[in-house]
Amino acid sequence: MEDKHKTEKYTVLLQHWQKNKDGVVLTNDFGGRTELSEEEFKKISAVELSETEIPERLFEEGFVAEMIDSSKHSLSWANRHCSVFLAPSLHIMVITGRCNMQCVYCQAGSPGKQDKILDMSLETAKKAVDFAFNTPSPALNFEFQGGEPLINWNVLSSTVEYIREKEKKSVRTVSISLISNFILMNEAKADFLLKNEVILCTSLDGPECVHAKNRHSENDISYKTVRKWLKYFKERYDNQEGKSYRIFKPGAIVTVTKNSIGCARKIIDEYVEAGLETVYLRPVSKIGYAGRNWNEIGITSAEYLEFYSEALKYIIELNKKGVKISEQACCVFCSKIFDEGSGGNCDVDSPCGAGTGQIAYNYDGSIYTCDEGRMLAIDGDDIFRIGSVDDPVEKVLTADAVRACKCASDLNSQAMCSRCVYMPYCGTCPVFNYETQGSIAGDMANNMRCAINKGQLSLIFELLKDRENEVILKKWL
Repeated sequence: MEDKHKTEKYTVLLQHWQKNKDGVVLTNDFGGRTELSEEEFKKISAVELSETEIPERLFEEGFVAEMIDSSKHSLSWANRHCSVFLAPSLHIMVITGRCNMQCVYCQAGSPGKQDKILDMSLETAKKAVDFAFNTPSPALNFEFQGGEPLINWNVLSSTVEYIREKEKKSVRTVSISLISNFILMNEAKADFLLKNEVILCTSLDGPECVHAKNRHSENDISYKTVRKWLKYFKERYDNQEGKSYRIFKPGAIVTVTKNSIGCARKIIDEYVEAGLETVYLRPVSKIGYAGRNWNEIGITSAEYLEFYSEALKYIIELNKKGVKISEQACCVFCSKIFDEGSGGNCDVDSPCGAGTGQIAYNYDGSIYTCDEGRMLAIDGDDIFRIGSVDDPVEKVLTADAVRACKCASDLNSQAMCSRCVYMPYCGTCPVFNYETQGSIAGDMANNMRCAINKGQLSLIFELLKDRENEVILKKWL
């Protein structure tokens, strides 16, 4: 039997591969990855091979058609595409469309809007919460956004209490988060939020010279306010021993604009100085008010990738010196590369998580596939609207827009993506494609987000060649 086994012929799966300066990178739909020399690649490109002609690691990583461990690799595939099989777990509630700032890259279109008609009523908020609890998802994450949510504090606080009351009667795992600029924060509000275990996140775009250019506020108080409250929440986190409730670490996001270029190290240093252990870098997106302001703040994919490369390499350099800080976009990709699940970011799922991983409730009770889809409605385009809080759950979650987003964002149906070496770790956003290219499917050859995703993954693959880097990136997960 052993001799016969040695004479069997095998086929190596070569759907996703790409040449680089050192050889050829191979990946597969199960998340397997390896790198071969050009000579090795030429040898395995034959139609049929004997076992001795195939490097052992190709058997282990699921590249040999006749030797795939179906139970192991099918589970890996399912973990990567879990949002397709589940109801939405992320429920974004736009508690108000009003804002007290005028950020140059605002996607929500909120700058200068002060009309109270843009506030969500408590009745609508409760209907949204009831809708979420009526979905079959085993875990629910309520994320309050705006505008600036603290403007509608009475409804926000009452809704948080309503969620916690419903949680007591449910078997669900429930979390609540708040995205705020902190300008209207005070100790009474802060104490309420912490006692109700609300996870807090803000925007810190770097040192004041960068932050102030991106995030305009009356009397330019945004930077000092953000730093003040990040310090406050960090101290509350560090001193929570003995509390009957959990306090989470505060988080922050960087939106990279033309004002950020050349300041990568300064921005990371700002986060370290603020005591933050994570930084989430994201490029400005040409949606909403940001699109209308693009000539002043827009950047190219090449500019962003140069910025991101400098920032990520510097973060790893700091890790090697004992500084604890990670970058969240890299973590999302690495969770897929190291087979730790989907990564938790609907934008880089295939299909994307629009209508399945997340849904967004506008202040008027309208429901959208995602927050980006909701943002387009500000300018009167309701293409991504899937219903309202008064509609049956089944009708909303199976709406035409949800189905269309699934078809458009399945990378297997994208000509340029289906064979791309980075396809198992990547995803596309129908809203971004629609807004920037006029089609929910998009044109990947000229798609900025596609270029950025490929550039980031290429950088990560290059960094992973160094064993010390790999150890660091795995620790981030």
